[in-house]
Order: sequence, then structure tokens, then C-alpha cells
Amino acid sequence: MRRTAFEILSFVLILGLASACSGKKKEANASASQTGEMANTTATAQTTPTNAPSKPDITFEAVDTKGVSHSSSEWIGKEPTVVNLWGTWCPPCRREIPDLVKLYAEYHPKGVQILGVAMNDTPDRVEKFAPSNDMNWVMLIGTLDIARQFQTSSVPLTVFYDKSGKEVARLSGTQTYDSFKDAFEKIVSN
Repeated sequence: MRRTAFEILSFVLILGLASACSGKKKEANASASQTGEMANTTATAQTTPTNAPSKPDITFEAVDTKGVSHSSSEWIGKEPTVVNLWGTWCPPCRREIPDLVKLYAEYHPKGVQILGVAMNDTPDRVEKFAPSNDMNWVMLIGTLDIARQFQTSSVPLTVFYDKSGKEVARLSGTQTYDSFKDAFEKIVSN
């Protein structure tokens, strides 16, 4: 059976996500100067006049569990937003869910939105898993393109954006309530 380059690349990414889902805690600041593993999502620095609105550091398209297409710009750049790349199949991702649920209850009334981006998952699995674990935030289905944009091959990865859409924190690997809370505070205070 002959395989296309896309099928092989997809298989390699899926294998990488599964093997990298190890639960080792790594914390990285969004600043490329402070991280050796992950670079900032913007390729070049741009100067924006102080009276002009800034553009979000990242934009992507994804469908929700009902198949409706969304743009990240519906949230990023309009309100403090947390993007959590995760998977129902990932034990380290599942371990951090209760802490994210607590923080969402605490910070959603302050205007913070969480976008759950389920990688290597199906809408049916996510639609069953999320409500049964009190994940009452926006759920999107991840793609290879989204993984590339976030410059990652592993989950969980949680990226925090302030109201203007600027990335202010990036947490890789399983996190705790306290490590998440520090990043939530940063995006609410900016």
C-alpha cells in the first residue's frame, strides 16, 4: 500500500504527540530570549503606533465539536484568553483539568476565556469528555496547522494572551493550580 507524504507526516506528528505527552513540567516565558525550547509565536517584532490597536500574536481557524468553524480572533485580542492544547487520550492533560476548572470558575467572571484545543481527538470524544469533567469553556478540534503555529509537538501546552492579544506566558507539560494561577493573574492585570 502506498502512503502519501501527508499521511506519513500526520502519523509522525501523532506519534510525537503521544510520546511527548509525558507529564514532565516545563515552564517557558513567551519571550524567545528566555526560552531555549519554544520561540515566540511571532516571527518578527513590529512597531505599532500607540494609538493603533495591536494585532494578536497568533490567529488560527478551527471547528468546534459541532463542526462550526471559528477564528481565534473571536477571543484573542478582545479579551484575556488562555489556549490549552490537550487531548482526551493524554494522562498529563487529564491530571491538570481539575485545576483549570477551578481557575476558570475564578477568572471567567473577570473576563477570561479558555479555548480548549483538542489535538488528535474526535468531536464525539471531546463532546462526551469535556462536560463530564466540568470543562465548560470553548472546545475546538486541533489540526496539524495549529500545532505548527504553536511550535509544538507535545501536549499539554497552555498559552496565555492578554486583552490585546499579546502572549504573556507559555506553560508546557502538566501544571498545577499555582503555576496556572500566576499566568492567569498576568493576563488579567495587563
